[in-house]
Order: sequence, then structure tokens, then C-alpha cells
Amino acid sequence: MDVLTAKVAIAFFYMLGGDLVSYTISDYASFAVEENIPPGRTCVALIRDVGFMESVRSSLTPGETMRASCYTTNDIMVLGPPDATVSISKN
Repeated sequence: MDVLTAKVAIAFFYMLGGDLVSYTISDYASFAVEENIPPGRTCVALIRDVGFMESVRSSLTPGETMRASCYTTNDIMVLGPPDATVSISKN
């Protein structure tokens, strides 16, 4: 991977009853600006933050799961193994 062109991508996968319902993949730098995430806060630190997890959990319906993943990639359309993943659900 060319480190000069590598970017961090953040992906959200929404599942209901184990089936993928929708997903969103964004450039993390753009996402951070849109969501007012403090500069220097990494994607991995964000998705592992308890406040972030609780915020997501409060917006889910029972049986719905959201998986958040961070990737380092040269092409946002081609994701390899994630750098970190968290799964958040509401039972």
C-alpha cells in the first residue's frame, strides 16, 4: 500500500436479525469534519469510545445491530481487513 495515498475509511453496517440492511462507507477525514469530531481523534479511538457506542445504541431498535469499522486503504471502494471493528446492538 502506498502510504502517501493511503486514507482512513469509516464504515457503518446496519443489520436486522443478522441480515445486512444498509451500509455507509466514508472518508474518515470528511466524516470527522461533518460530525464535529475533534481534530486528532482517530477512527479507532472514536468507534471504541463508550459515549459513541451509547449514542449509537440509543438510536437502534430492538434486534438491530450496527457494526462500525475503520480501514486504511488507497481506494475507498476496495476495503481489506479492518484496522478495528466494534459491534453495537440493542437487545
